[in-house]
Amino acid sequence: MDEDKERSRDKDSAEEEAAPAQPERPSGPEGAFDVWLHDRLHQLYDSVTKEPIPPELAALIEADKRKREKG
Repeated sequence: MDEDKERSRDKDSAEEEAAPAQPERPSGPEGAFDVWLHDRLHQLYDSVTKEPIPPELAALIEADKRKREKG
């Protein structure tokens, strides 16, 4: 039973760590624009960040990674 509680606690803390921090939203006219821009950009581009990386780009990234590891 204690193991179940431990697993649940580990899962909860992992989910908390994985959640991105929400930026503090400024107030006033400039803050209103910042909030609008932030929300609009997320509305437009969040779906793009969920798309898979094209294989050609992944190959370039891996090649660069190997090159940097060799020194």
